[in-house]
Amino acid sequence: MAEAMTAPSPLVSLYEKSAKPSKERIPDDVVENVKRESAARIVDVIGRRVSGGLKKQGREHVGLCPFHNDKTPSLRVTSEKGQWFCHPCKLGGDAIGFVEKSDNLDFPGAVRRLADDLGVPLEPRPAKPKVAATYRYTDEHGAVVGVKRRWEPGHGGKAKSFDWRGPDEKAGQPDAARTLYRLHEVAAAIQAGNPVLVVEGEKCADALASKGFVVTCNDNGAGKWTERHTALLRGAVVVVLPDNDDAGRKHAADVVDALAPVAKAVRRLDLPGLPDKGDVVDWLKAGGTVDDLRGLVSEALSRADDSDWRRDVDRALADVREHATATTAEALVARGAIPFQSLAELEASDLPKTRWLVSGLVTEKAVAVISGEPKTAKTWVAQEIAVAVATGGRVFGEFKTGEPKPAALFLVEDGASNTRARLRGILDGHTDVNAAAKAAAAKRLSVRCLDSLDLTDELHLARFVASVRRLPEPPAVVVLDPLRDLHTGAEDKSDDMAKVSAALRTLRNVLDAAVVFVHHAGKATETQKGRRGGQRMRGSSALHGAVDAGLHMYEPQNTVDEATRTTTMRASVESEVKAGRSAGTFGMTLVIVDAATAGDDDRGECERATFTFSRQRAAERAKDDAAERDEDTVLAALKTRHDEHPDDPQIAKTALVALVGGKAERMRAAVERLSRGGGVSCATGARGAVLLSYSPAKAEAFVAKRNPDPFGGAEITGTGVLDL
Repeated sequence: MAEAMTAPSPLVSLYEKSAKPSKERIPDDVVENVKRESAARIVDVIGRRVSGGLKKQGREHVGLCPFHNDKTPSLRVTSEKGQWFCHPCKLGGDAIGFVEKSDNLDFPGAVRRLADDLGVPLEPRPAKPKVAATYRYTDEHGAVVGVKRRWEPGHGGKAKSFDWRGPDEKAGQPDAARTLYRLHEVAAAIQAGNPVLVVEGEKCADALASKGFVVTCNDNGAGKWTERHTALLRGAVVVVLPDNDDAGRKHAADVVDALAPVAKAVRRLDLPGLPDKGDVVDWLKAGGTVDDLRGLVSEALSRADDSDWRRDVDRALADVREHATATTAEALVARGAIPFQSLAELEASDLPKTRWLVSGLVTEKAVAVISGEPKTAKTWVAQEIAVAVATGGRVFGEFKTGEPKPAALFLVEDGASNTRARLRGILDGHTDVNAAAKAAAAKRLSVRCLDSLDLTDELHLARFVASVRRLPEPPAVVVLDPLRDLHTGAEDKSDDMAKVSAALRTLRNVLDAAVVFVHHAGKATETQKGRRGGQRMRGSSALHGAVDAGLHMYEPQNTVDEATRTTTMRASVESEVKAGRSAGTFGMTLVIVDAATAGDDDRGECERATFTFSRQRAAERAKDDAAERDEDTVLAALKTRHDEHPDDPQIAKTALVALVGGKAERMRAAVERLSRGGGVSCATGARGAVLLSYSPAKAEAFVAKRNPDPFGGAEITGTGVLDL
């Protein structure tokens, strides 16, 4: 009785049927070698795996199929095609597929087994270096002076390498390595006044020469241009085509700089749509045509010479990128170990003193913020700083700036008319400098209005840096107003604000100047009450944490006198400086005469704008600070007593007064303030004593609301006897 047979499989190759997923990766050239060798020896491979081996039958070999209960030879192997097939199984394929099924292996396993059986190395043999191209360098008359050979793959495991031969192609380093490629064609083009294209390598030069262009390059490409190369192009009309990478752009800038004094004309042509790290050959492969290139060359030669500007942008971009990569892991490791110093060494060293741009407010080369809620004259204050720096006058009539220095302002929201009126009004309002100083300052103040800039885009930043560097004198301060229009990130996301902060520091370092930016603060809502200074800046605290100095405007009190056409703006100012003693908290008053829009601190034009420093508001703020310290002293003392006697919530006021140093009147006032929501309540006890009840939870909430800690909750610390 015949054994039951399973239904035949559909007609598919065994490879398709049996291949299994595997994480193992065998190089493609190794797989191809195994396929080729196993196909040639498929009779041996399969014959060892079938019962009774294979027997020749005509042009094929036959045998018993091991994949079903074969009684008559149904397996057929065709050595000419390197294939096998079994009709009952409806299976077939190559030797690798057979071994997969017969040896129960996945595809990589079958390849490895066959490679071992057939002696095929699993590691590809490195290809032997071969000469891929030869470049013959000539003199002006066409005589060969040296031959450069391009090897692919290169020697020493490199993708490519080069070597030199003399004119007779014998080994040696000829003088040709110091000349220009295809020099005889270049010399003829100079004589005829035709343009010469400069590219970065012989391969590109030959490709363009075959299209009818006169092209040259120097040996070794980027960074190897010499004075001799420059001399050979004296009087030439030159168009430089840079590769699209940093090295290529720098090389093009160097070539343009070198040729500018000696060439008849030199232009740089950045090919549109050139892929990253691509060259002119890649541009042609991507669809650029010879006619397109001729048109672009003609257009480049017809335009005004902008090589200086392009060079400036390239160098600014390199500086921006150099600073941006200065904090990578590789760069940090390259800087070596951190040099710690002992306190004794610090005390013995001559440390630099704090240098001020504006004494008590902004240090030199600081990243500084002017923040505030609406109607606190932020833009006016930013421009007041710029004017005071340019005149050598005093900010708010109080804070010194030193010798006059240039200042630059980049104002996104304000037009030229408003800006002119404001700056002139602020200049005229400075009574601490004379007319000559004001006239000189007008030339030191450089302004750009209603333009766009994305600080986090390196090309935008490089263009801005190059533009500032073109000013007659480098500015000591750059004002950016407002910050919200100078980036595309989300203000409440710390990662986005970290990028903005990094860009501001890059700008500061590359320009070697202070950067002052204007930023908004949240309005005085219930959640904002009690917050001080930079804590009220809008968005992520990452921005506040990154600045070196700040002026924070709050408590605006603005009035308008229509009769005298005067707007008076008052605000409290809290200053902070990381590397120096700040001016603390003070008051500022701005009187604007002839305001075009009454009370509008962001748009009003004026005839004169005068700032004054208010010591009275500073004294008021100092008084408020002292009152808060008294409250903290009372709460700390109560906390100490409460911790010592947790089961007795009432504490005699007489004991409290003695505990805090006997300042009865001040303590009584502090207690009265705290009884209105500070976790303290009063009651009259025996013999006229006043008893206080203390609620730790309410006290903590009071302090947190009055002066929130951005890094955690408020904490009241009792220290025993506290002295005012």
